[in-house]
Amino acid sequence: MRPGLLLLSALMFALAVPAAHAATANETQALYFGQWYVNGNTGVYTITVNADGSYNHSGNLTMLRAPRPGVYNVTGLTPDATITNVTVMQTQAMQRGGNDPLAMSVFDVVAPPVVSPAGNATVTVGGTASTTGSGAGYGPGDYNGNLVIQFDLNL
Repeated sequence: MRPGLLLLSALMFALAVPAAHAATANETQALYFGQWYVNGNTGVYTITVNADGSYNHSGNLTMLRAPRPGVYNVTGLTPDATITNVTVMQTQAMQRGGNDPLAMSVFDVVAPPVVSPAGNATVTVGGTASTTGSGAGYGPGDYNGNLVIQFDLNL
């Protein structure tokens, strides 16, 4: 077991909307879980970033750089449609080489209630990253993962 220094960020690569519409997510600010020193990976430790920018953590983690929520401007949606739900799902855990992954879950999403007349919506995303607790160390470096944002629209 060795302690490790890690940088955590999530990249948005996919977007799901009704099939008749081609939407694009432009990353204004990536969901970033911060930079942390992991003092042993002997338990499942968490870092939670809320959509409002607040954050907290558990376990043997020492923060070196603060986390921040992701901000995504989505274009190509149906103008003036009501947004009934926005779901964020992990498609790939945050990884770096052969190190243990960090799972992302419990996403906090803030979105407008209605798509703009131009077909745009800005979405702010927070979430929780969790260590494995396997006892294996986390090597230094960037850990990146993938998420998908799904919009449910009332046309």
